[in-house]
Amino acid sequence: LLITEDPKEAAELSRKLEKRNQERQSATEKIISEVKVRLSAKRLEKIILEGSAEWPIGLLGLVAGKISEEHNRPALIYHQGKTKCVGSGRSNASFNLIKALMSAEPHLLEFGGHARAAGFSAIMDKIPAFYETLLKRAETEIIADKLIPTIEIDAEINSEEVNIETLRLLNSFAPFGEDNEPPVFLLKNLSVSKLRLVGNGNKHLKLILKDGRNKTTLGAIAFNLARSFTPPSGGINIGKTVDVAAEIIPDDWNGNNAVGLKIIDIKLK
Repeated sequence: LLITEDPKEAAELSRKLEKRNQERQSATEKIISEVKVRLSAKRLEKIILEGSAEWPIGLLGLVAGKISEEHNRPALIYHQGKTKCVGSGRSNASFNLIKALMSAEPHLLEFGGHARAAGFSAIMDKIPAFYETLLKRAETEIIADKLIPTIEIDAEINSEEVNIETLRLLNSFAPFGEDNEPPVFLLKNLSVSKLRLVGNGNKHLKLILKDGRNKTTLGAIAFNLARSFTPPSGGINIGKTVDVAAEIIPDDWNGNNAVGLKIIDIKLK
């Protein structure tokens, strides 16, 4: 795709790439749903460990990341072979995943990674002992209060401060990553002026938010929050007043040279 000089070939390759990406997203969502069904039928432990022979190795990290994020605890997802399994894990700041795997090394064939993301392989017969070792470590390291989802707010700002000057200042602290998270800001009492579902499967919310105090209008995107905040699960609609926790990002949708919000969470008023 990147080296072809034929526009028709580039368009065809682009369509194939998009189709493959959609298939990958659908497969990932299917596995996530299967994991959630399993978890809903039993006691939720401090560490999640689930596996199946039907789950492709290439999707395990994506699934583990989503499950860990939604349940605010470490999650390890594995592909089950005839005698061995290969897995991927994701964690949050409350639990060092690679140290946990090191403590369980006698039960593993191979492992590697870092504090928040790791991979492993093991003999299937070792999985129960492996999980027991992880749970014992979690009992001493993960405080129950840490399992309650929280958002760390760096500052409360008003809508007028969401501008290009603020974005430039924030960018001076880049690059952002695991040890340098992008700042999250709290903006209160914004009115939902426009609202629509976007993305594959309508999973995301695209909003226009207005501040009645100073007439400021802000574009915002809320990734993967559509199901939580639209009927029947949620009650956000046009005219609602909300508080939002959000990052300040470039809003270059349709060629606009503006600044907008990437919403992390929404509080209905």
